[in-house]
Amino acid sequence: MKKFLKKLFSITNEYNGDKKRKVIRLFFVKITLPFSSPLTPEELIKKGLWKYEIQLETTSFCNAKCSFCPNSTLKRPKNFMTDEIFNLVIKRIKDEKLPIERFILHLNGEPLTDKKIAQRIQILKIEFPQSEVRFTTNLCLATSENLTDIINAGIDEITVSMNSIDPQEYKNIMDLDFSVTMSNLELLFRLKDKLNPNLKINISIVARPDNADMVEKFEKTWSNKAHIRVIKLGQWVNKEKYMNCEEKNNIIHQPCKILYKTINILSNGDYALCCFDAEGIVGKNIRNYSLMEAYNGEPFKRIRDFQKNHGRLNAECKNCSFS
Repeated sequence: MKKFLKKLFSITNEYNGDKKRKVIRLFFVKITLPFSSPLTPEELIKKGLWKYEIQLETTSFCNAKCSFCPNSTLKRPKNFMTDEIFNLVIKRIKDEKLPIERFILHLNGEPLTDKKIAQRIQILKIEFPQSEVRFTTNLCLATSENLTDIINAGIDEITVSMNSIDPQEYKNIMDLDFSVTMSNLELLFRLKDKLNPNLKINISIVARPDNADMVEKFEKTWSNKAHIRVIKLGQWVNKEKYMNCEEKNNIIHQPCKILYKTINILSNGDYALCCFDAEGIVGKNIRNYSLMEAYNGEPFKRIRDFQKNHGRLNAECKNCSFS
C-alpha cells in the first residue's frame, strides 16, 4: 500500500541547466514548479552563500556515438585525466578554500571507460565529505564489479542516458546495444537496493522537436523506478548544430548561472567555458591558472558582462537551449 501511494503522489527536485525545479506527481500527473533564489550569483558570492560545482572530465573516451554529441568529432586528443591533474584540482580547491556543492565526473566522455573512476570517487568523498559526487553514463560498460566498486566508493547520484525505449531508435541515436544497457540497468537497480538504497538514479532522454511522443512514453515507462530528466540541448560552442537543436530556444535576458556555478576542467587540464564547450575555448590550463584566476578571467568576464546587458545573445550561447 505504501509503495502504491508513493507512485500516486511524490515530490522531487530536478535540475536542468541553471534552473532547479520542484516536480510534483499527483495521480501520475506531473506538475513542474521552478524555484530559485531572488539574489543574483554576484550577491550570493559577496554574502558567502554561493557554492560551486566542479565538473571533471576524467576521460574523453566514449564507447557510444550519440547523434547529439560531438565526442566522435573532437579535435583535441582523447585521453584519461592523469593523477597529476586530478590531485592538482583537489589542491587548488583546498588552497583557495572554495565551497563545493558537488563534483560531476563527466563532460565529453564515458566515465566507465576510466578504470580509476571508483578510486577517484572515494578520494573526493574522503577529501570533501559534504560534497555530492555524480556522473552521467550510458551504462553499456557496466559490470557487477565496477558498479559495486562505484557504489561502495560513495557515489551519490547516477544518471543513465537512455534517450529511447525503442531498441532500434536507441541503436540509431547512440549506436549501442539496447538489450545490454537494459540488463545493466536492472543490475544497477538491484545493486542500489543491496548496497545503498539512498543512491539517486536518474534516467535521461534528450528532447528533440520530433520526439515528443517518445518523451511521454519514456516518462511513463521509468517514472516509477527512477527520476526522469528530459534534457533540451542546443548548439555546442563552435560546433555545427545537431538534429535536436531548437533555433534560439533559450534567448533569456539574464546571465546564465552555469557561467557562475560550474567550473569545468577537461581531461588534459584545460578549462572549458561550460559543459557545452567540447574543445575548451578558454585558453587556460589548471597547471598554470588557479580555479579563481580562470573563473574571474576571460572569456568568462566578457560573456557575463555581455549577458547582463543583452541576455544570452553572445555567439557562444545564443543557440543553447539546455536550461
